[in-house]
Amino acid sequence: MTCGAPRQRGWTLIEMLVTVAIISLLAAVLMPALGRARDAAMQLCSLSNIRQLMTGYHLYHADYDGHLMFGYPSDYVNGVLTQVRDPQAGTLPPLIAKRYPWRLIGYVSDVWDLVYHHAPTPDLSDAYGLSLAPTYGLNSFYVGGDETALGFIDGRPAYGSHAVFFAREVRHPERLIVLADSQRRTSATTGDTSSDGFYRLHPPKLMIDWLRLAGGQIEAATGQVTGVPRGRYGQGAVTAFFDGHAASLQPQELMDMRRWANDADRPDWDLTVSP
Repeated sequence: MTCGAPRQRGWTLIEMLVTVAIISLLAAVLMPALGRARDAAMQLCSLSNIRQLMTGYHLYHADYDGHLMFGYPSDYVNGVLTQVRDPQAGTLPPLIAKRYPWRLIGYVSDVWDLVYHHAPTPDLSDAYGLSLAPTYGLNSFYVGGDETALGFIDGRPAYGSHAVFFAREVRHPERLIVLADSQRRTSATTGDTSSDGFYRLHPPKLMIDWLRLAGGQIEAATGQVTGVPRGRYGQGAVTAFFDGHAASLQPQELMDMRRWANDADRPDWDLTVSP
C-alpha cells in the first residue's frame, strides 16, 4: 500500500454560490448601517462647526454693544458703504460684504473650513465664490434684517419691524434659528435644484413667499432662487439657535414659524396676517 499526502478537495459550484450569497447578504445588511454611522459622524462634526460659528456670531455683537450682525444689509447703511477689509483679500465691496461669512472674519478661526463642511473650500482668492455657497445659511429675514424683505428702508435698519436687531430684544433665544443647513433651490416644479450651499435661509412664510413640505423634505414653493433648510446627513438639518446650542431638526419642525420670527406666536404665523 502506498501512502501519500491527503488529496485536497476543491470547492463545488454550489458551495461557491452559497458563499457568494452569504457575503452579498452580509454586505446588504452592513452597508446601510455603515452609511448611517458615517452620516452620524459627519453630522456630529457639522454640529461642532456650527456651534463654533455661533461663538463668533455672539462675539461680534458683544463688540457692538449688543447690536446684531446685519443679515443682508443695503449697499449703504446710514450713509456708510457696506464693505469688509481682509488682510489678504483687501477691501471687499457690498456684493460680497453683505453676505455673512466675510463679516465673521476676525471672530472665528479657520472660518472657511467651518462654513464649507459639505464641499471642498473654494479657491481662497475667489472672494465672491466664498461668500455665495457656504454650508449654512443665515436667517437674515428675521435676525439682523434683510434688504429684500423690508429689513432696511432707504438705507436704514427697520428698527421695531419684524426683524430683530438687538440681542436684548430676542424673546426666546432657545428656539430662534440663526443658522442652519442651507441648499440652493429655485423651483420645486421645474426640478431646477442644486446641492450647493447658500448664504441665506428662506423662512417658511414671508409675505407672499413660503416654503413647503414635499416628499418628506422642504422645497421652494416659488420660482425665486432661495436657500432651503435641508439635511445633508439624513432628513435632519443641522441648526443653530440664538442661545448658542445646536441640534438636528426634522423638516416638520423647521416649518414652525415660532423658530424663525421673534414675534411669531403660532406655527403658521405670517407677517402679512399678524396683528
